[in-house]
Parts: sequence; structure tokens; C-alpha cells
Amino acid sequence: MNLDQIIKISNALANDSRFKILQSISSNPKISCTEVIKALDITQPAVSHHLKILNDAGLIEINRKGQYGLCSLNNAVLEDYLKSIQKIFLKR
Repeated sequence: MNLDQIIKISNALANDSRFKILQSISSNPKISCTEVIKALDITQPAVSHHLKILNDAGLIEINRKGQYGLCSLNNAVLEDYLKSIQKIFLKR
């Protein structure tokens, strides 16, 4: 993973709402966007904005089912990010 990707993911995770959204998605595979809104008690436009940032960073995948979107964690990207952070800061 290159430094630009690491920074993009780090910026996405720096926001508490996005962090909570990612946590919610990781504990509930294939969660709908509507369920994310209900779980976090934030507005639909705010959730859409945060989901776009998480998706652009590669941390989640959104699969459209008609008018609904199902969100899932992109485990490969998250694992690569964590390994890259470990290499940078722990020199392993």
C-alpha cells in the first residue's frame, strides 16, 4: 500500500462518525444504509457522505439492490492498511 492510500484511509478513519459507521459495518456484514442511519441516529445525507468517503478509501463496498445499498467491510484493504501502519511505525 502506498503512502497516499495510507493517508486517505487514515483521514477517513479520523472522523468519529465514519469510525462508528465502519465499526457497525464490521459487526454486521451486509448491513443496509438504512440500518446504519438507525443505528447511529444521524441523517441520511450525512450517512451518504460518510459512506462515500469510506467507499472511496476502499474500506467498504456498497452493493446496490434496487433503491437500497448493502454495505460490507473490505477486509483485504483493512488488513493491508493495518500491516502498512505496523511496518511504518513498528519497523516490522
